[in-house]
Amino acid sequence: MYDEKTREKLIRETAESIYQYYPMACKMVICFLSYNNRKVSGYVKSVYYDNRPFYFEGLDHLLLLMEDIMDTTDYPQVTVDYHNLKGKTFKRQSDIFKAYDDRKMVSLFEDEEIKDAGPKKKIACVQVISRKNSSIQGELSINAKVKVFFRSGIELMQLLYELMEDWQRETSEPEEL
Repeated sequence: MYDEKTREKLIRETAESIYQYYPMACKMVICFLSYNNRKVSGYVKSVYYDNRPFYFEGLDHLLLLMEDIMDTTDYPQVTVDYHNLKGKTFKRQSDIFKAYDDRKMVSLFEDEEIKDAGPKKKIACVQVISRKNSSIQGELSINAKVKVFFRSGIELMQLLYELMEDWQRETSEPEEL
């Protein structure tokens, strides 16, 4: 659907929006694979730490994966300890990267998600600036021109649902993005 010049421009704008302020904050690329009846699935990749995709089913699962990535890298640092049902506080140590210890930085200009960006592949970038009050604060980038700040994980979820609804209205196929 895109001609080569438009596709290259889209790739450049997406990569530039991801690399803006890098590495000052934790950045993650989210690729949405499907959206149906307000159920989202896809995968997230951390620009800051590792190149492996982490698949999610639902935005709540996405936020938990993002927290695990940030806990593993200890960046941005949390300002409070986690609570559990037993009433004790603790520092959570994630095993999300335990199986692999090949921490690679990969240029997103070479990343297949960015190269394959198009009408069927929906990509957004989340830049987490801080983690205060047991939540995350940062910026959601849809493209080089559309950037929205969020104050909590719940607000990020609302923005992502709004984005999914907008993308779904733009496409003629409601089941797949």
